[in-house]
Amino acid sequence: MIAQKIEHEANTISAQQYLLDYEKEITQDPATGTVPRERLQAGLQQILQQQQAKVQGAIPTMVWKERGPKNLPGLYGVCY
Repeated sequence: MIAQKIEHEANTISAQQYLLDYEKEITQDPATGTVPRERLQAGLQQILQQQQAKVQGAIPTMVWKERGPKNLPGLYGVCY
């Protein structure tokens, strides 16, 4: 049981290290071999601004009007 726990912890650590290495590999600048933190931060801010603009400006003039059935128990009785 203890050996299984130690093996599981070793697998977890190696998986975490693999993910960290993979993230570094895909985010590093090929020309310099470093991870440009300032450009990553600027890109993240740009993505967040685009997402906020998409949510805020989806359909600003749309007004929701409920049109569904008002008698839900009666509706379910018809379905069965």
